[in-house]
Amino acid sequence: MGPLRAFLRSYIVMLDGFAEDEVQGSANPSITAILLIAFTIFTNIIMLNLLIAVMGDIFDKIQENA
Repeated sequence: MGPLRAFLRSYIVMLDGFAEDEVQGSANPSITAILLIAFTIFTNIIMLNLLIAVMGDIFDKIQENA
């Protein structure tokens, strides 16, 4: 087991086994794994950005009422 495969395995375990069968059973598991990792990182960045925007809006409303 190479280091890249070990990293992918630990990443999938972190996601509670989500998409493990799809990654291993795909035509090109390497590309599928890279796309899965990129998608989850991209989604987390978007969600964090949304959380920051909502918290900033709430902070502005509180400052206006103070």
